[in-house]
Amino acid sequence: MAGLWVGKASEAVPRRHGMGIPVNASSDMAAKRVLYVTEAAGGGVRRHFRCLAPRLRERGWSVDILLGDRRSEPGMEGDLAAFAGMGCRSLRFGGRSSLASLVRGGLALRRAVRSWRPEVVHLHATRAGAFGRLAGLWRGRVPIVYSPHAFAFQGRPHSLAGGFLLWLERALRRRADLLVCVSRAEVDLAVRRVHWDPGAVRLAENGIEEDFRRHLLPPREARERWRLPESAVAVGFVGRLVPQKDPGVLLEAFARCAASGGAVFLVLCGAGPLEARLRRRASELGIAERVRWAGYVPEASRLLAGLDLLVLPSRYEGLSYALLEGLAAGVPMVAADVPGNCPREELREAVAYFPPGDVDALARVLGLGLADLTGWRERAGRIAGDIPGRFSCARQADVLAGIYDRLRTPCPAEAELAPRGGLK
Repeated sequence: MAGLWVGKASEAVPRRHGMGIPVNASSDMAAKRVLYVTEAAGGGVRRHFRCLAPRLRERGWSVDILLGDRRSEPGMEGDLAAFAGMGCRSLRFGGRSSLASLVRGGLALRRAVRSWRPEVVHLHATRAGAFGRLAGLWRGRVPIVYSPHAFAFQGRPHSLAGGFLLWLERALRRRADLLVCVSRAEVDLAVRRVHWDPGAVRLAENGIEEDFRRHLLPPREARERWRLPESAVAVGFVGRLVPQKDPGVLLEAFARCAASGGAVFLVLCGAGPLEARLRRRASELGIAERVRWAGYVPEASRLLAGLDLLVLPSRYEGLSYALLEGLAAGVPMVAADVPGNCPREELREAVAYFPPGDVDALARVLGLGLADLTGWRERAGRIAGDIPGRFSCARQADVLAGIYDRLRTPCPAEAELAPRGGLK
């Protein structure tokens, strides 16, 4: 990713006796410390951590990390080594099932709070939001911040599972001091559907690096990295291969466009549980030779200029980094018309939207874009240079540091900090 640090593998780190929690010997223990917690160690949450940790440190806050292994992406060890180089501590927890992961996450969180004594705990994504608020930390000992990064009940709007997830969000909302949302759409949903008190909701909008465009590879070099013929037209997807991102609807729509002829290729950049099913479907549709399976690409954002169209078919979003990066790269964009994909109404002039899950509509929009690539590129190029300023990672770090500063309390004695009924 552009603008991110590069770290070496960390040396063996000592462990605090009896706690099983690694402590980086070079940590700046005098710094204000926030503990970031997530079970979803990939996708946008991972991007969020990588973007914000160095900027928060510049603002006086060191980020320690507690994360789960079940949905970890390739290269996570390198990320953690880079964090360690900045004086950040990390602890990972496992679990062969979702339930086991949640239980182990809650126990690991209680131990981390007792040992590391953070001044703020920030829970990221639905599962950490659940076990973090149920782990016994809401008793006024440590301020709790929760960021859903997209409420999970959005993906199951008319199901029992969706109803349960909405009920759970409502039931747990008083067990956090603040809800911090990454988009205006998420703020609206929190107040309107989850019934959060507006006074307890803050907006810290996702952003990208101010020098993002400087790190983009030239289109020709990027296309070589994607293994695309020089004359080919490339339709791209960047994201996890999971139901939320709905890559299947893109595959179906692309098959209809590819049938019309021409050297059109689909680049699927990402990994996830849907990959095997998507590969089978590509073969059934007769487009296997037209699909490039890129897998997880650490520097995918630098290669965006090598695409002719970028598609975000997600069924729900908080605020997608792929959307911001694609816009900043000047790539013509097609996106599902969900609130998190339209953080500013004026973006409707630059992004072609379609109803989420509608294969016919997506195929029509793709056809229009492929027929007028020059016009679409000109339209995308008109706003590309403004995007890093409108959606700034530095501004987001300013907001978060201000939130943490207002929440923090003087570091209490270890005995006071231990959650009631916690581990001895």
